[in-house]
Amino acid sequence: MEEIKHRYPPIRFGVFEVDLQAGELRKQGFKVKLQDQPFQVLAMLLERPGEMVTREELQKKLWPADTFVDFEPGLNRAINKLREALADDAESPRFIETLPRRGYRFVAPVDAAGTREAEASGRKGLALVPADLPPEEEIVGLTGSTISERKHAVPPWVAIGVAAGILAVAAVYWSPWRAPQLAADRPLLQFDLDVGPDEFSQPAISRDGMRIVFVSKSGLATRRLDQAKAVPLQGTEGAQLPFFSPNGQWIGFFANRKLQKIAVGGGPAVTLCDAPREGGGTWGDDDTIVATLNASEEGLFRIPATGGVPQVLTHSKSDPSGVTHHLWPQALPGGKGILFASIDGSVQGSLWIFTPKNGTFKTLVANASDGRYLASGYLIYFQQETLFAAPMDLGRLEWTGPAVRLVDGVSKVGFGRGDFDLSASGTLVYRSKTAGSNFVATWLYPSGKTEPVIAKPGAYFTPRVSPDGTRLALAVTQDSKQNLWIYDLNRQTFHRLTFGPGPDFGPAWTPDSQFIAFRSGNSLAWIRSDGSGKVEQLKGVGPNASPSSFSPDGEWLAFFDLQPGSDIFTVPVERTPDEMRMGQPHRLVQGTGSKGAPAISPDSRWVAYTSDESGNFEVYVVPFSPQTNTVTGKWRVSNGGGINPVWSRSRPELFYNDHDHRVLVAAYAASNGSFLTEKSRVWSEIRLGDTTLFSPFDLALDGKRVLALMGIEDSRAATHIRVLLHVDSELRLRAAVR
Repeated sequence: MEEIKHRYPPIRFGVFEVDLQAGELRKQGFKVKLQDQPFQVLAMLLERPGEMVTREELQKKLWPADTFVDFEPGLNRAINKLREALADDAESPRFIETLPRRGYRFVAPVDAAGTREAEASGRKGLALVPADLPPEEEIVGLTGSTISERKHAVPPWVAIGVAAGILAVAAVYWSPWRAPQLAADRPLLQFDLDVGPDEFSQPAISRDGMRIVFVSKSGLATRRLDQAKAVPLQGTEGAQLPFFSPNGQWIGFFANRKLQKIAVGGGPAVTLCDAPREGGGTWGDDDTIVATLNASEEGLFRIPATGGVPQVLTHSKSDPSGVTHHLWPQALPGGKGILFASIDGSVQGSLWIFTPKNGTFKTLVANASDGRYLASGYLIYFQQETLFAAPMDLGRLEWTGPAVRLVDGVSKVGFGRGDFDLSASGTLVYRSKTAGSNFVATWLYPSGKTEPVIAKPGAYFTPRVSPDGTRLALAVTQDSKQNLWIYDLNRQTFHRLTFGPGPDFGPAWTPDSQFIAFRSGNSLAWIRSDGSGKVEQLKGVGPNASPSSFSPDGEWLAFFDLQPGSDIFTVPVERTPDEMRMGQPHRLVQGTGSKGAPAISPDSRWVAYTSDESGNFEVYVVPFSPQTNTVTGKWRVSNGGGINPVWSRSRPELFYNDHDHRVLVAAYAASNGSFLTEKSRVWSEIRLGDTTLFSPFDLALDGKRVLALMGIEDSRAATHIRVLLHVDSELRLRAAVR
């Protein structure tokens, strides 16, 4: 009889996968060179993810009993080689944790497909899949959710039975705001939930972990974990930022400049109050909702869940430290307070707790922009596309131990919001890092044709082409730090321009390409574009000043204070061959609304800028008169939304991008002191990367192409919710080993 050979699936973790049969480690599909002994170490660690593998076990595996070798340094070398291949750090491990003098442990989530046999044979408790399924079968853990990609499907009664088992466990263990009391800690399990065919974002999960809701193309859709597919909620077109009521029977959301709610089973949406510019909401046990209703002007409000007049809780504009927004609120158990993100003009955040009973604030985590409290006693927070977990004393509102890295590669939406949610029962759902996270820099033509400029994906931001057309300045985030870099378009080389703590972004070139002004932390700064000299800072301006455009003669710089209600300013510039100095700033454009991104025209007669004075961001033009500071006229260019204006240097055209991330253009003419424009037209139907309100493009010197940041296609990540079960158990296991 012919021998039957089983094909075992790759084991996946992060951007890596391991093929045990081929003896290969791959990163994003490309083979990573790894010697035999480090590979054997990796294989042993992956057999028991989350558990300690002792040094003695590794010794027996790598060196048989009759082998004479200096074991200690040999194992250390193997571990070091493995960490190099994974780009891991022993001090802050993402994958391999050292347990001093005892052994090692694999700490990253591992795809359940590659470890199901080990889970079934080595651990007791809830299993997503039966252990005796043939390895070539496709494993479906929850109806419609793929744990690994193979050829055939598990019989539907198996999948539904597994889902029912999970729901039964959740129903027994869950009560509002109480940590699940597990008889035994369970292994961390990970799988993908297919919610396609359309892309999704902003997943939320009910407290009991039984139902999810997310934003899709047609509005909100909801799905129980034992359902075969998601069900659209009619009447929620344009919905954003959904959240559940404590009992899981209602969903709050924002749409049409209103805060609304709808029953999970469908029905008419109920309007609760106005919400001109949403910034997240949370539904408390006292049946009130805390929400950011107007992110551009105010802080947090409390609203009865039945609707009514909002009550002001916090004022974001009154903070003197440069905070501009209070966003993404989360109610803590027992009315202990509201966890929220305090965001400054650099879109950098800290997690604060506001206690309504006494009106006090407390900073909980610096450099974090979103967070959730896990009922078993952990704070889960979002920092640079990574989720961390720290033990937390809810009574004292303090950490009680060090934070650990939980999940890498979590996508984000505007103003630092992590695209994730967490149930009280310890189930984490999130959208994997996709096109909205990293970009490639590309020349884009009106026809849709593209030519790569920087093909290697990266966390690029605010690209600006030098006036001489030879270089590109842009912000790059590496190792959680954002600094300015210069890319030579002819030599195709990068060099780093700034090295401070940052964040540094928003470069503006002087007309001779010799200096660059930029936003550094909460300051307006400048430096020579070749990196020589030191960084200078403009004194006497607010904490959120952001440069945008130099006048063609180099004598003026237009900037804005990046905060709600911001105005447009100019500052005189003095130059010598080796130095640049700036004088006293003057206000150029003021009035209602938030104004930003000023761009001075090539003939110095006009300044274009963005304003939300109409209730929506649009592009306007006023005369440029920095010495008189008198606005004698104002003309609206865009219709239906527009931000980030850019003037063509070669023809009378004004470019900008709309809220669908397309580039639009309007031809213009000046007559008798008036600015006349033709109707804007779509310059290219190609969507640029989502960089929130900051510009994702700049115009080439000839005006025939744009330098654009383009998203990376990842169709699977765009239609699959990543689910992690038993997060609280995993954290307890890690704490026990420590």
